[in-house]
Amino acid sequence: MGQRVSKTDLTPDEVEYLSNALDLTSEEIMRWYSQFMHDCPNGKLDRESFHRFYKLLHQGEPRQLDFVADCVFNTFDFDKSGYLSFGEFLIAYIFSSCKDYQRKLNFAFQLYDTNQNNIMEYSELVYAIGKMHELRGLESKNIQELAKEIFDRLDRNVKDGRITQEEFVLGCLFNPTIAPLLEPFV
Repeated sequence: MGQRVSKTDLTPDEVEYLSNALDLTSEEIMRWYSQFMHDCPNGKLDRESFHRFYKLLHQGEPRQLDFVADCVFNTFDFDKSGYLSFGEFLIAYIFSSCKDYQRKLNFAFQLYDTNQNNIMEYSELVYAIGKMHELRGLESKNIQELAKEIFDRLDRNVKDGRITQEEFVLGCLFNPTIAPLLEPFV
């Protein structure tokens, strides 16, 4: 009990949790941790440093990358400390660089659920569509109408005015015209 894993601050339980959650081996987790601690000796990655790191990994317009990096940072700063811990960073990195389309849609839902209540509300969808249009340099007229149309298609259960994560993912998977409007990493 309380035993540390090879001279780090990660407990065996933390390594096991990250390994299971992210489908990585313990050795991969430890390599990531070693690099993270080399780059962030205090164990905290601030917003500015995360933006620089994110831009190294992704191509695109600087403004778009700043917006997405900010969304990623906000989503995965679980404790709202203004920093990403190692676990928060690794989860953010793995999810944002994921190639699995369904996982990306789950990630997109988390990004757009700005109040983090696990429900996408109409106002959050309007904001997400507006930002995606802005980032792609598209005209932002009729955003509300587009959001209403998409919202009605995604709100599949009892038309309760709320979109669950499952409704969002399934709606995007089975409606190829919706997904590109909401996908943050095109």
